[in-house]
Amino acid sequence: MKKVLLAVLLLQSMVVFSQDKKTKKKDAAKTENEAKKDSTAKGNTTAYDDFIKGAVTKDGLFKIHTIKEKIYFEIPNEVLGKDLLIVNKISSVPAQINNAGINKGMNYENKLIRFYKDEKNNKVWAKSFDPQISVNKKDNIARSVRDNYVESIIEGFEIKTYGKDSAVVVQVNNVFNGTSKSFNNLFDNIGMGGSVRTKDSYIEEVKSFPQNVVIKSQLTTQVSEGKTTAEKADLTVGTTTNIVLLPEPMVGRFSDDRVGYFTTPKIYFSDKQQRVDNKELITRWRLEPKEQEVGKYLSGQLVEPKKPIVYYIDPATPKQWQQAIIDGVHDWNKAFEKAGFKNVISARLPDPEDKEFDVDDVRYSVITYAASSMANAMGPSVVDPRTGEILESDIIWWHNVMTLLQSWMRVQTGIIDPEARGNVFPDAKMANAIRFVSSHEVGHTFGLRHNMGSSFAYSVEDLRKPDFTEKMGGTAPSIMDYARFNYVAQEGDGVKQITPKIGVYDEFAINFGYRWTGKSSPEEELSITKSWIDKHDGDPKYFYGEQQSETIDPRSQSEDLGNNAMK
Repeated sequence: MKKVLLAVLLLQSMVVFSQDKKTKKKDAAKTENEAKKDSTAKGNTTAYDDFIKGAVTKDGLFKIHTIKEKIYFEIPNEVLGKDLLIVNKISSVPAQINNAGINKGMNYENKLIRFYKDEKNNKVWAKSFDPQISVNKKDNIARSVRDNYVESIIEGFEIKTYGKDSAVVVQVNNVFNGTSKSFNNLFDNIGMGGSVRTKDSYIEEVKSFPQNVVIKSQLTTQVSEGKTTAEKADLTVGTTTNIVLLPEPMVGRFSDDRVGYFTTPKIYFSDKQQRVDNKELITRWRLEPKEQEVGKYLSGQLVEPKKPIVYYIDPATPKQWQQAIIDGVHDWNKAFEKAGFKNVISARLPDPEDKEFDVDDVRYSVITYAASSMANAMGPSVVDPRTGEILESDIIWWHNVMTLLQSWMRVQTGIIDPEARGNVFPDAKMANAIRFVSSHEVGHTFGLRHNMGSSFAYSVEDLRKPDFTEKMGGTAPSIMDYARFNYVAQEGDGVKQITPKIGVYDEFAINFGYRWTGKSSPEEELSITKSWIDKHDGDPKYFYGEQQSETIDPRSQSEDLGNNAMK
């Protein structure tokens, strides 16, 4: 009996010991979980300080913490839910894609996003959304618009800790080192496809400024070079991703088919409609008079804009062409005077002492010089997709564009210009042609499209008259036409003005796009802007002919001059 009792007591003690051991394990696990939870708790500044201990921190729109190879954004509450624009640019390219026209300075992808904090799931969600949709929130259909145009999650970030004032701290390496394509889909967007080889890719540099952050990366992929899969090439491309806090939306301006502007589409819903209203806003810079000069402006006096437009010349540009490019930019100031503004545009080399300057930073509009055999130039812009506001411009100037200029001038004007017959032109002559190309490309950065119908305004006879070409300035009423050089003029005509210039159509288009009305909506000013165009309706000098892939309207052809191709 004693033996049985002893066995029972021993068994009970073992059970108690076992339960006690399990309880201690549970308590330890609970303590560990609470510690983890506590380390991310809002307001736990001790945990935050411990987390960023040893970090290199840069202040700006977000604080950016770098801890060894790990990059963290600290996103403040006031930025959560705000409209942000991701802008991706190329910073460097290998030889294999250089001559295909893919070069430094090119903007290949933009994306509109917002960040949202989700405490329940311990996440920060990056969501993209469609800015085209517009609806009066008081209309019944607004409910349907809300449900049928929802934001989409493109990336989720685990909240690592909370900073002061409940700012969320998240690790962002994956969206910049090529692991995820959500923020930077380089190779698909430049037409190469494939995935980033992450083991040979890395984040190179991070910067943070009050209105944007800048992340530079080196991304590597492998592509097939020849007919067999064995022939492969390794390509590393430098990229710069800007995340920009967008400004308060600018008042947009509705487009008109009679004036050639690039546009941003908008879709309007309302209860009163019998069909959806599709409209377009022109792309343009935000030009406004200073508050204290609104009265002067409205009375017809020229005033300087609140925020002028500045272009920076790439220091890589050969010195003998720098001034010609600058002059081509400045030539547009006269056109902006037609819209009531003076000293709107300036161009200059960056200050070598300015350590913040970066040609890939969206705060700067840059004319980037590309060492390449590509013979071209182009003038795209970064646009706020909500309103059409141009935020900055990136003109790409390929070195070999001079080959085109030389060929055009020799063939088109050699008969009347002995200087155009040589294999090497005098610098002054080439600079004059470069000035024309600069003006044409800068015109695109103001939102202007090609006007292929402009050259139809002048007769063949007028193009052979020295007084007419001097008075009208060039070959067409618009420098945005492909009316290169005056090949109509013949030896003995005495025509000297053979290069395209900014003309009356360009001034008319700038007035339409940039004259400030002070109205609060595009609908409110529509009758005003329409009246500006109606005034010149039917005048061939103000005709806009859209660029055609196939010739339907014979007035709007590329590379032609005059109103009669048979003469």
